[in-house]
Amino acid sequence: MPVSSRVYAVFGHFQNLNLLALLQDLRAGRTARQAWLSGSLLCPVAHGLPQGAQVRELRALGQAADLSESCDFAARHLGADPGAVLRFVRSWDEAALSSGSLLSQLEEVWGERLADAEAAQALLQGGPNVPEGGQEGERGGVPECRLPLGQPTPAAHGGSATSPPGQPRRRNAPGCRTASIRARSRTDPALPRG
Repeated sequence: MPVSSRVYAVFGHFQNLNLLALLQDLRAGRTARQAWLSGSLLCPVAHGLPQGAQVRELRALGQAADLSESCDFAARHLGADPGAVLRFVRSWDEAALSSGSLLSQLEEVWGERLADAEAAQALLQGGPNVPEGGQEGERGGVPECRLPLGQPTPAAHGGSATSPPGQPRRRNAPGCRTASIRARSRTDPALPRG
């Protein structure tokens, strides 16, 4: 199921752990409608707030002010557009969007995040750059990379430590960072090792 722009505009800003908690609560039928917080149930938007104190403040604001003001508060803490949060909350409270539909769309968002993370991890670990089911160089593939002039070629790339005499090094293809990411992942202690 494609993710609607309304859903993505709000939940695309969620941290991964908050998104996972919301997915679990949607599966179990533990979400609130027409309230930010009802007992132990949270509105889907409130799942994205980083602290419980902000959820309690949002609930108090929702009781004392109009909906747009509390949506502004939530949007500020999510990093989302206040209008997008207001539109989502209205559609959620009016049951125009079902729990099942929201769950399906958020599972798609989660799947995209996992695919992105796996691709980044493969790059950092020096894995293949071939898109699933494709050939290297096809759309989504990574262009052949070369180190900048004067840089030694890491042994992991099958090169020697220096260029043969009289042969200058070629530069990376425009926009290509794969070789430098791989080289850094093997030398930078802050990056995962392959």
